[in-house]
Amino acid sequence: MLQRATANVLGLFYLLLSGHLSLADEGNSQGLQMPAHSYTRSFDLSLNQGINMIALPLDARKIAGQPVGERLNASDLTVHLTNSEGVQLATWVIRFDSTDGRFKAYLPSTSSSAMDFEIQSGRGYLVNMLEAREIQLEGMPWGTPIFEAPIGPEPNLLPVSTSPLAGNETDPWAFVVSGQIYQQISLADQTQVQVTNQRSGQTVLASINQSRYTAVFVDADRQPVVSAGEHYQVTIVDLRIDPRSQIFRVEARQLRLAYLEADVELVASIPKVSRLLPNFPNPFNPETWIPFELAQDDRVEITIYDTSGQQVRNINAGYRSAGSYRSAGRAAYWDGKTGWGETVSSGIYFYALKTEHFMAMRRMVILK
Repeated sequence: MLQRATANVLGLFYLLLSGHLSLADEGNSQGLQMPAHSYTRSFDLSLNQGINMIALPLDARKIAGQPVGERLNASDLTVHLTNSEGVQLATWVIRFDSTDGRFKAYLPSTSSSAMDFEIQSGRGYLVNMLEAREIQLEGMPWGTPIFEAPIGPEPNLLPVSTSPLAGNETDPWAFVVSGQIYQQISLADQTQVQVTNQRSGQTVLASINQSRYTAVFVDADRQPVVSAGEHYQVTIVDLRIDPRSQIFRVEARQLRLAYLEADVELVASIPKVSRLLPNFPNPFNPETWIPFELAQDDRVEITIYDTSGQQVRNINAGYRSAGSYRSAGRAAYWDGKTGWGETVSSGIYFYALKTEHFMAMRRMVILK
């Protein structure tokens, strides 16, 4: 089942949306400071090692003393999250996209500019850090500013722990699986990448940008979503080919990154010979699929016969490109009815595949 935004997930981000300060430090209230211009404010954003939930209280115009453009993007934030040796400390920034109910991630090491997004004041984001870091932001307070207003204590700060609530404390409660899609055939509009945690069975529909996919797993209750030694299955779903899956193992070092790089291939292998394959399921009632492989482009026709040799049904599968037609979405389909729409009785039947260059026949059984 593909992951969709649940009430808990939306609730998690409602907490962030309703906050006006960083929620990274449990019980730690960072005060807004008054810089040279009284209508602007500076804010110390403290990030702990691990996963942080943040919400900026102002419309940032400077970060670490450096001006930003018309808007503060995830890339602007992560470029300043480095240590004294210049090592990048943020492995990703995650946002919730309400337009499609999915989480989206920006990874500074691999994401293109098209995957970048704006960090908006008052909205919630997740940031994973390899080390603790504090940076200063300066800008207009979120909402309508009150000029020359005195700076008082911060009201209604919401302390939120950044650590998991249960399980191994190194196991992250948000995790990103992303990789390059190496293409033998070009991506189509209907191409999908589905990523499944094989232990939990949770499946996420990945976002695809150019030739890179990104799938984000988040637990609203901050319970671990993955542990070392578990596996993710990455499946490419494309109507032009049978689904292609690859398995990737999560190592301990990837838990700290909260990120797994998993490159996949989109290929359309051409069989050396044409074949008619066993139908599935078999025996069946009332429907079945008839898979086959074509060594060259051809028009495909499948005919069903009973044991007396009488034709029961003719299925025109149309003109098909060379390739494999093994999956239910690509194989020929028979609903167990005659050409007149009558349901056939139990027994043995034969199905024959015929093209201009190939012909084969196999047996199947209807069992009611």
